[in-house]
Amino acid sequence: MRPVLLGSSTGRREEFDDPESILLDPRTLQGIEVPVLITVGARSAPFVHRLSDRLAAELPNPTLLRLPEVGHFPLLTHPDLFAGVIGSFLLDRNVPTS
Repeated sequence: MRPVLLGSSTGRREEFDDPESILLDPRTLQGIEVPVLITVGARSAPFVHRLSDRLAAELPNPTLLRLPEVGHFPLLTHPDLFAGVIGSFLLDRNVPTS
């Protein structure tokens, strides 16, 4: 999957490797008052980790989970793990499921 993504992003590879390429205006996140779950696969590209870390640093109530042995698409590659993570997050916060 990664070669396909990088191959289709001609001219963007340098941006993926540049820590300054993540443009995030913290003001856009200030109004988010609900808990936010951020998941990132341990095998995801470095820029995904940087973005996840930056989001977690800027959000008022984040939970950042790094999923071991997982890439960028856990919903497709590890659906049971991903469903469990989301279910646990919701249950821990008493979010109604129906």
